[in-house]
Amino acid sequence: MLCIDKPSGPSSAWLARKIGRQLGTGRVGHAGTLDPFATGVLVVLLGEATKLSRWLTAHDKEYLATLQFGAETNTLDREGEVTARIEVPSGLLTRERLTQEFTSFLGSQEQIAPVYSAIRVNGKRLMNEARAGREVTPPARQVECFALDLVEVNPELAQATVRLHCSKGYYVRAFARDLGARLNVGAHLAELRRTRSGPFSIDLAVPPE
Repeated sequence: MLCIDKPSGPSSAWLARKIGRQLGTGRVGHAGTLDPFATGVLVVLLGEATKLSRWLTAHDKEYLATLQFGAETNTLDREGEVTARIEVPSGLLTRERLTQEFTSFLGSQEQIAPVYSAIRVNGKRLMNEARAGREVTPPARQVECFALDLVEVNPELAQATVRLHCSKGYYVRAFARDLGARLNVGAHLAELRRTRSGPFSIDLAVPPE
């Protein structure tokens, strides 16, 4: 079992397979996918440790996320196509306003998953169906946000950086979408770094090399 500091670019599965090949094993997996553009804690499982996947993926997670307001994308992150641009009114993005809005996202709630996600509906992954041009209806799932703190707000760039502590299955991309909708300006995820997955923190992580 290895705690990796995933760089931006490769997919979690590709990186796990590469590490497995370098260490001479074909039995590899990981405990919780990070999107290709995201960085941070990725727990790579090797050999017999792959049997622990169902327990390790159930851990709560912590993230540092930068949200970009004023633009919506089809994937809910910077990798997608811009589907709408909305002017962000001057004075909207204040520490007081954002902190006030955060309260509605705390605790247990239903969250509609992104269309471009690995969730299976009727045995088919949503992202594959969406890429094929077929209409999909993402499910609403029960998730929990334990803590949500504003780290920094930059009104000039229409960005905010937040720290989240959430349950398994929580999509930070969906949080960006929903917060943008509450503010009526749209938003997407510009940066994402996982700083903890269960007992595995970024302090324990090593680069793939």
